[in-house]
Amino acid sequence: FSFSHMLTQGREIWIETVGIHTYICRCRTTPTHMHKASKTLPAFISWLIDLVRTRMQVNVETLGHGSFLVNVLSDKSCPGLLVSILEAFDELGLSVLQATATCADTFRLEAIGGENLMENVDEHAVKQAVLRACSSHSGGGGNKQT
Repeated sequence: FSFSHMLTQGREIWIETVGIHTYICRCRTTPTHMHKASKTLPAFISWLIDLVRTRMQVNVETLGHGSFLVNVLSDKSCPGLLVSILEAFDELGLSVLQATATCADTFRLEAIGGENLMENVDEHAVKQAVLRACSSHSGGGGNKQT
């Protein structure tokens, strides 16, 4: 038996591996996408395996005057991820002032978003919007880790 501990979007998950079989041992809170996937055991197991295989990091820093530095790193790239993240910026009323992206085998984005048009947008709101965007383009399973 081996146990691995994961933290995904603030949710703690313990996974027990017995040979090639993976079982969830404990989940402190259940994300919506995890609940939907758990309706069928194979989909749920597939979601867990994808979650373990793909690590995604999202970091957001406030630069001042409604500007944010957003860093997104992922072990693998998937089609539409960059567009989805840029749409999340747009929904928050943020303009991309400067960005560098790599979308080959891995995914990396460093962007400065500014000109915040919405009043209550903070670091946390930006991070949650980017995480939702990443979740929608990671095989439907929400492969993210913060």
